[in-house]
Amino acid sequence: MRREEVLRNHWFFSQEVGKEEALAPDFQRENWQAIQVPHDWSIYNDFDQYSPAQNEGGQLNGGQAWYRTQFYLEEDASLVSVRLLFDGVYMNAQVYINGQVLGYYPNGYTPFSYDITPYLRNDGTANQLAVFVDNQQPSSRWYSGSGIYREAKLLITDLVHLDLYGIKIESPKLKEQRDGWVETQLESKVSNDGPQSVSVYLEQSIWYDGQQLSDWQETDSVMIDSGEKHHFKQGISIFQPLLWDIDHPHLYQLKTRLYKNGILDDEEEENFGYRYMDWQADKGFFLNGRWLKIHGVCLRHDYGALGTMENRSAAERRLRQMKEMGVNAIRITHNPASSILLDVVAKMGLLIQEEAFDTWYGGKKEYDYGRFFEEEATHPEAKAGDFWSDYDLRTMIERGKNNPAIFMWSLGNEVSEANSDVHSLKTVKRLLERVKEVDDSRFVTMGMDQFRFGDGSGGHEKIADLLDVVGLNYSEDNIDGIRKRHPKWRLYGSETSSATRTRDSYFRPDKE
Repeated sequence: MRREEVLRNHWFFSQEVGKEEALAPDFQRENWQAIQVPHDWSIYNDFDQYSPAQNEGGQLNGGQAWYRTQFYLEEDASLVSVRLLFDGVYMNAQVYINGQVLGYYPNGYTPFSYDITPYLRNDGTANQLAVFVDNQQPSSRWYSGSGIYREAKLLITDLVHLDLYGIKIESPKLKEQRDGWVETQLESKVSNDGPQSVSVYLEQSIWYDGQQLSDWQETDSVMIDSGEKHHFKQGISIFQPLLWDIDHPHLYQLKTRLYKNGILDDEEEENFGYRYMDWQADKGFFLNGRWLKIHGVCLRHDYGALGTMENRSAAERRLRQMKEMGVNAIRITHNPASSILLDVVAKMGLLIQEEAFDTWYGGKKEYDYGRFFEEEATHPEAKAGDFWSDYDLRTMIERGKNNPAIFMWSLGNEVSEANSDVHSLKTVKRLLERVKEVDDSRFVTMGMDQFRFGDGSGGHEKIADLLDVVGLNYSEDNIDGIRKRHPKWRLYGSETSSATRTRDSYFRPDKE
């Protein structure tokens, strides 16, 4: 049966050891510091006015470091499938299990995972996990933090199991059906990692606030061969569901049971919400048929003195303050949010835009993601021909596709190379395809600053024409001209003020 094990305690950290010592079977604790994960090593550094991170990077250095921990499995390793998940490691992570390299993952903001089943020990000894992190500066246009700064965990299932992000929940006719029976369409991906073909079927039911709202709906039974997958599809109808909105964030649960050869083998519970959206060029955004002015805030992913270490209490506190001041939408700038934050906004009733990239292939900083945007993705589960940008974008969409708080997917922010040449047009079409192949129910956008200098008559308008909605950065003075030239564009202010603050600017005449 499925269980999760958060890898929080019993980690060791070092910036002094080399690869040989970091991977040595007979682990010596000298030169290692005991820590907990999430962990941001940069926040513990002294400020350095000569730091290559510069002011916008917080004047805090990055560097290289090793993390190491160990874990035991309660289960027989030959009878389970085990996946290692990282919600975010900044950046250029190299992951090793029992001395064997699992892979290299350059993106510092996107979750990633590995199937570690083939590498596990089954002799009662501990499994050794090591992670090398390389944060060369400058690598982001803000304080990035360094290390395993978001949650790490193990997902243990039977060899026949529901896939990670494997359940998709949709209600495409909600607008028409909301006053009666609403059909909920379900798609569930199942993998057979075992040695034999097995007979599999699913039971699924929808719940709300601890109450079962539908009978258990059973799929047909299917034979799945060893090493193969199957996509189960079925529908469940719910009468007049409560809609998720910013004032009443009603969340439902889809419970799924997987039966292998007639025996219950896996269970999963997925939160989701019923809501529908519309966006009209001349009237604006509508949530559940009600016009809603977006009162949004762009937030960085750090928590001040906590650095970038993800912390649910800190996320709840900050977002509660945002909501109390009238905010109804969040944009994490300019990278995917943590899984914890996405869970918090869904429960709190805040819309959120998930933004994939701050740069495409052009790059903005010497060591930023632009180096990898069009590099072949080497993750073992990448599709043939994938760039890292394909793989990372697809992962972001797969993770968030059932979250009712997410209302926009952003392909990038202030991407200067998005200028309508052949390369950039090919790129935006490729990225749009990656989004739509997973989720075509949300608006795809970009934060574009090219319109601050005119009415949208430049070459970049060909890029904007391909988007569902156009995000305007610092272009409010030109909004009338843009609307006149492009009356069918759906517009919003994606960024209209920067670095506004009441703190950290001090009058110090004694220092003049």
